[in-house]
Amino acid sequence: MKVAVIDSGIRPIPETGPIAGGISFVDENWNDLLGHGTWVAATIRHYAPQAELFAVKVFSRELRTTAQTLARAIRWAARGGMDLACLALGTSNPAHRELLEAAVKEAGGMLIVAPYDYLPGSIPPVIGVGEGEESGDGVLRAPGTAIPLPGLPTQPSGVSFAAARIAGRIAGGLLKPPARPASAGTPSSDTSR
Repeated sequence: MKVAVIDSGIRPIPETGPIAGGISFVDENWNDLLGHGTWVAATIRHYAPQAELFAVKVFSRELRTTAQTLARAIRWAARGGMDLACLALGTSNPAHRELLEAAVKEAGGMLIVAPYDYLPGSIPPVIGVGEGEESGDGVLRAPGTAIPLPGLPTQPSGVSFAAARIAGRIAGGLLKPPARPASAGTPSSDTSR
């Protein structure tokens, strides 16, 4: 399975395995300067050792990007024949909904996993993910911690890593992609990001 990790890039380390390729939408290469994308990739690889991972860099020196860059990344992944895109990120700004809906629609059959409480995670047919235990609300949930990486003192946490765990389980054949209801909810916040 070909998996696009749309994040801060990937720094190849033993836990990420080989990286099949990538692109940067924000600087000259897809090497991870922040570590976030590397943690996400390692978490996916933990569940999907045979997956082909591609770095799609939308963050450079801070965890901020534009909705336009995110839409371009989704389109690039779909046009590149990716089977799945993991977006361990999102926006709570409803002004970006139309742009991201169009990108998701153009992605066609590519599976997209993203945090449910943010766009594009709340746009059908994106597989929206929440953090924590299953609650019966129809949202897939997973622990919000990254897998431990040797030699690194802290283990990041948050919904980003719940999304990475679900993406990894789907890519590894451990979880069948769920059908999303046609009437997905809206983001829980309208705060601009």
